Amino acid sequence: EILGMVSLPSYDPNLFVNGISHTDFRMLNDNPSRPQFNRLVLGGVAPGSTLKPLIALAGLDSGLRRPEDRVLSTGMFYLPGVSRGWGDSHRGGHGWTDLRKSIAQSVNTYYYRLAVDMGIERFDHYLGEYGFGQPTGVDLLGEIGGILPSPAYKYKTRKERWYPGDTVNIAIGQGDWKVTPLQLVRGVSAIASGLLLRPHLVLEQRTGFDHPWQPMIQPPGKPISPSAAHLQVVREGMMDTMRPGGTGYAITPGAPYQMAGKTGTAQVVSRKGVAAVDPRSLPLHLRHRGLFVGFAPADNPVIAVAVAVEGGGFGTSSAAPIARKIFDAWLLGKLPAGLEPLDSELGMTAVGVNQFEAGATDARQAGDAAAATLDELPVVIGQTAVALD
Repeated sequence: EILGMVSLPSYDPNLFVNGISHTDFRMLNDNPSRPQFNRLVLGGVAPGSTLKPLIALAGLDSGLRRPEDRVLSTGMFYLPGVSRGWGDSHRGGHGWTDLRKSIAQSVNTYYYRLAVDMGIERFDHYLGEYGFGQPTGVDLLGEIGGILPSPAYKYKTRKERWYPGDTVNIAIGQGDWKVTPLQLVRGVSAIASGLLLRPHLVLEQRTGFDHPWQPMIQPPGKPISPSAAHLQVVREGMMDTMRPGGTGYAITPGAPYQMAGKTGTAQVVSRKGVAAVDPRSLPLHLRHRGLFVGFAPADNPVIAVAVAVEGGGFGTSSAAPIARKIFDAWLLGKLPAGLEPLDSELGMTAVGVNQFEAGATDARQAGDAAAATLDELPVVIGQTAVALD
């Protein structure tokens, strides 16, 4: 059940009630930030490292990895016979890395190696089973299915063959990937609940004003993994992400509940040579997208969230603080102290979905709370946040 959806920048729908003026309509259409564009179901972005928990689950369920198996991260990964390398976030590497650490510290080498071992066909099979490359089925018009990278897609669009390096790229959510925030939150909700469910907005319907309301029956969820133990290991890695040493720890101090999450950064263009530059000094179109997915409380999840910030840079500093505000609004009914509003040059979008036990009234209240939280942020460009309960 969707608790709240926010796509920013937005506009006042009252402008259309009695007929919008030519001036107002032109201002909306000519706005480069596209306020009429619903980024939640139409805005495809590269998922970055937010996919790592699901890729780790695929490694376990395929039998190619055990939780205790370790990969050595030295800072660079090389394919046989290929001179160029693929890097980790730490220049010297992360050392020996098992599955939990690979999620908590976002160790790229673990996923490079795993994707190569899986092969592109098996990789695509599992990620397709997790709902990528197809619409979620939400009850909104125009939802895109996004892009699940594959040899067939690459040949169709560019008439080029697939190389092992392509597999390495998509292992960390880069390359031809295109996913919506709704797909991301559906995936993280599946990790939390064990079921891949169809997100929905409508709770009840009736055939006439004098007819009673009837609940909308939703299709049963599809189990995301045959192994509860595998799911638990992935959840533990996401919990470690929010602990000291994890990439999401910065937003956890003061929270009276345990979060599970995964940060991510989606590269927009290559920034070789400007890596040391403050991202806020770059033009928006050169800044990376900040991403975060997560759920809470970690030991008994009731809400899952996905946030994408266009031009936000790293997910840890841009998207994760927004997720913390949504968690606090839903779980505590308040905003956390000590968190600053997002930079006014950036924008955002938010969605919420209830998949567990909150009723319609609670869902409306949660949606209002999330929307109020995010609408306080002055925005020009777009971001996306999604919450599922």
